Amino acid sequence: MPRDYKFMVDFVVVGLGYGDEGKGTITDFLARSHDTKLVIRYNGGPQAAHNVVNPQGLWHCFSQVGSASLIPSTFTYLSEYMILDLLALENETKALAEKGINDTFQRIYVHPYCPIVTPYHQSLNKIRELRRGTENHGSCGMGVGEIYKDLKEPDRSILRAGDLHEFQNFSEKFHAIRGVKIEMAENLLSESNQAIRVELDAMKKFDVSFLLSKYSNLQRLLQKNILPIQDIPSQNQKLIIYEGAQGILLDEKYGFYPYITPSNTTTGNAEIIHNRFPRNHLKKIGVSRCFATRHGKGPFVTEETQLSQLLQDKYNVYGKWQGEFRFGWLDLISLRYSLECTNGVDEMTFTNLDQFQKLSQFQVCVEYRIETKYCDGGLGKYFKFTKNKKELRIHQILKNGSLSLEERDKLTQILFKVKPVYKGFPAWDFVIQNGSLHPNLKSWIQFMESEQGIKQTVSIISFGQSSQDKIIL
Repeated sequence: MPRDYKFMVDFVVVGLGYGDEGKGTITDFLARSHDTKLVIRYNGGPQAAHNVVNPQGLWHCFSQVGSASLIPSTFTYLSEYMILDLLALENETKALAEKGINDTFQRIYVHPYCPIVTPYHQSLNKIRELRRGTENHGSCGMGVGEIYKDLKEPDRSILRAGDLHEFQNFSEKFHAIRGVKIEMAENLLSESNQAIRVELDAMKKFDVSFLLSKYSNLQRLLQKNILPIQDIPSQNQKLIIYEGAQGILLDEKYGFYPYITPSNTTTGNAEIIHNRFPRNHLKKIGVSRCFATRHGKGPFVTEETQLSQLLQDKYNVYGKWQGEFRFGWLDLISLRYSLECTNGVDEMTFTNLDQFQKLSQFQVCVEYRIETKYCDGGLGKYFKFTKNKKELRIHQILKNGSLSLEERDKLTQILFKVKPVYKGFPAWDFVIQNGSLHPNLKSWIQFMESEQGIKQTVSIISFGQSSQDKIIL
C-alpha cells in the first residue's frame, strides 16, 4: 500500500555504494506503490545495469530505459545529464519486445541536449584502458568517460539528441567525430601493444553507412519525443521518480580517484531538474545493500573474497573490462561518507536481506584502523580519528570537494592500507513472518537507525527480486 504522505512527493533514488545497490528494483517498487507515470534518468548512461523482476517473474536489465518500464503506461525521460547510446537503446527495446513489451519507443522522452555516445567513443575508451595496462581503472568500456571529456572541452564536436531533428547535420557531426576519435586513438598506439592495434583496426573498419542507416531509423522512432521537460504531457507528471545510476562512492568529485565515473552521482542533478518548475516535495531515498559490493578496481576496505561463495549475485558476474564482481561486509564509514556527500537522505532502503538467511552471523564495519607507520601527517584533511602509539582509529571520512587530484589520490592510497574493525550481528532465517520482522533483523535496523549506525530512518526493506519482496516499514 502507498505510504500515507501528508503531501504529494516526488522521489529521487540514489545509490550509496559503488553501484549495484538495487536502485532499479526500488524504482520499480515505488512506481507500483504510488502509481507513478514518469521516471526521469538524471545521470549515468549505457553502463547502467538495473535488474528488475515483475510480480509475474518477468526479468529485464534496464540500461537506457527507466526501471519502471515493465509497468504499462509508465514513461521514461532521459534528461540532459544522461548519456544516450542510440544503438544500445535500440537493442534494449528489441529485448523488451521479445518479452512482450512492444511500445517502448512510444514511452520514451528525450531532452534535446542529451549527449549521444558513438562506437568511436567506445573504442577510444577501450584503447585508453588497454594503454593503462596493470594500472587500468576498471572501466566499463562503453565510452562514457570519452563523452564526458568532450563535454568539458568547448571546442569538441558533440552529438545531441536534438541533432536528430536535422539528420544532415547529425550525419556531418558523426563524420567529424569519427575522424577526431580515430586520430586520437592513433596517437595512443603503442607498437608493443597488439591489443590496441586490434581495437584500432576494428575502429577504422566500422561500417559508417550501416551505422547512419540505423541512426536514421531511430530518428524516425524518436523524433517526436525529443523535447524539453516542461513540454511533457501533464498527465505524465502527477508523480515523478528520479532514478540514479552508479553510486556516490564513484562520484567524479567525491569518489576515490582515479577509480571513479566522470559524472555527478549524488542527487544534485535530480534536484536541479526538480527545481526548474514548482511541483511536489522531493523525498530522497538512499539505497544500499545490507552488505557491500564493487564491480571494478579501486579501494574496497571490507572486501572478503570468500563471501562470493556465500552471497551470490546471478546478475553481476565477471566482465572483460571490470573484472570480478567483488563482495564485502557493510561499511558504515563509507556509508556515512556517501550520505554526507549528498547532504543526507530522507529515508533509507536496504536490499538483499534474504541473502543473510544463508548465514548464522554477519559483520558490519564500524571503524577503520591503520598503523601509524603508514601515516605521514596531514590526515586531518581526510579523516576524523583517534590515535595511539601504534595505530589510528578512523571514525569518519571527511567530505571535501576542494581536494586536488593529487590529494584525492593520496586518500585513495590510504584507503588501500586501512583495515576494518567489525561489530558482529546474528543473522535471520526469515525476514518477515505472520506480519512481524525477525527479531534479529529488527534489532539490526534499530542499530542502523541509531547514533552508532547512520542516524537515518529505514523506510523500505527488500528481501527478493520482485516488488512483492519489499515492504514499507
